[in-house]
Amino acid sequence: MEIKRYKIGVCEIEARLPFNINDTFPFSLFRIENLSDNAYVYDYSFTDNINLPDKKPDFEFDNRIVFNENNSDIVFYKKHGGGYFAKRTEFKEGLGGTVEYLNEFKNSLWDKSVLDTVGFEKKAYDLGMIIMHASFIAVGGEGILFTAPRQTGKSTQARLWSKYNNAEIINGDKALVYIKDGRVFASGLPYCGSSNICLNVTVPVKCIVKLGRGENVLKKLSPFSAVKEILNGCYLPFGIENILPAAEKTAGDVPIYKFDCKPDFSAVKTLEKELW
Repeated sequence: MEIKRYKIGVCEIEARLPFNINDTFPFSLFRIENLSDNAYVYDYSFTDNINLPDKKPDFEFDNRIVFNENNSDIVFYKKHGGGYFAKRTEFKEGLGGTVEYLNEFKNSLWDKSVLDTVGFEKKAYDLGMIIMHASFIAVGGEGILFTAPRQTGKSTQARLWSKYNNAEIINGDKALVYIKDGRVFASGLPYCGSSNICLNVTVPVKCIVKLGRGENVLKKLSPFSAVKEILNGCYLPFGIENILPAAEKTAGDVPIYKFDCKPDFSAVKTLEKELW
């Protein structure tokens, strides 16, 4: 048996596989040796057929179909061209469950498909962690998250801070925001879009900055507006109920700014002056 263990933010996962799969970057950065008692544990097996129950599903999103049973939730993963390549049974009592995988897809199983089929995104949501679409940097042991629509300058501002302020770019596309011991933290994720910048680093959050284009105009948002901006910048396939407390705590404890700015050093200086 091959055992893969991961820790992302406060989420710990163990996958028990019947054969070895190679470590792959950047997922290998999130591998751990030992787990806490709060880890989710999944046993993998392989089968020639995966069939849906003969009833209406309770929930559908992306490539997944969910059925709520008495003692478990059953999630089916669609394959291209029709049919299903995996089935996860999530036990309602305890942490974890089982994953059945089609034999024909056995050779395509790797770290990402493991985290996908154990439902990492749902685990993050259940644990109150917010997956934000942001360029995430660390400066002086604290995190700055730049959020914005695509092609609006998140990566540009992250690179400028790296060039002029020795900031470390933790992730070029995403950040995991959550509350631990009463403080707001951000952690790296093994998903980084096209940026290819991904580190397993956790730091307290200094601020969140919603970027726009224009002259350098920085405005601190009210807590109400800040919550809206946080939710607008995150992944929400499961609703907001579980992550709303973290969004409200973040908006109350961390300054959230609207920053129309230039794509140059002057933007760095404007934000730096406000923060320090």
